[in-house]
Amino acid sequence: MRLNVQERLSYAVAVVAVLRLLRETNETIRYHALGQAIGFIPESEPWHVRYRDPITEVLCLAAAAARQGGAAEVDALEWHRIIDQDGQPLSGTLKKSRIVSLD
Repeated sequence: MRLNVQERLSYAVAVVAVLRLLRETNETIRYHALGQAIGFIPESEPWHVRYRDPITEVLCLAAAAARQGGAAEVDALEWHRIIDQDGQPLSGTLKKSRIVSLD
């Protein structure tokens, strides 16, 4: 399942909004619920492993854009609020996501 550029960017914007809401409400969210919250997974659709990679790509894009805005932006999004099926926060992979600039 591949997303085009517009889809990735739209979902990344939605991820930022969800993370800000989670910070305000002091809650966490699982991958499946995140996929539904950003409109990627239909509400009636059960979780399937095929969703993992596209959602991870969108998260990496959002993290890379936040990183380009500065370290404070990356930390402000509180990535630990996204948890896996065992209730564990995401690994540190997102903190390494970058957008390469060819200035």
